[in-house]
Amino acid sequence: MDYQVIFSPKAVNDLEKIVRYISINNPEVAKTIGQQLLSKAKELSNFPLRGQIVPEFKAPNLRQLILKPYILILLPFIIDVPKTNF
Repeated sequence: MDYQVIFSPKAVNDLEKIVRYISINNPEVAKTIGQQLLSKAKELSNFPLRGQIVPEFKAPNLRQLILKPYILILLPFIIDVPKTNF
């Protein structure tokens, strides 16, 4: 089952800041890293509980995905929607 990945406004803002900062010295690398970070987060559509529990926060639903040197901190919400037959 595929799930929808929705980015919070803060997540989008943080990603934009990362890409802008890297692009000061290397715009091509900035674009690549931005795409890799988005791709990593979108993998959650297939595996929403993927990643490690974040030890600093001790919250069982909070997960982290690592794309060195970045750590994506995620709070997955899974909402089951019943399928209907038409």
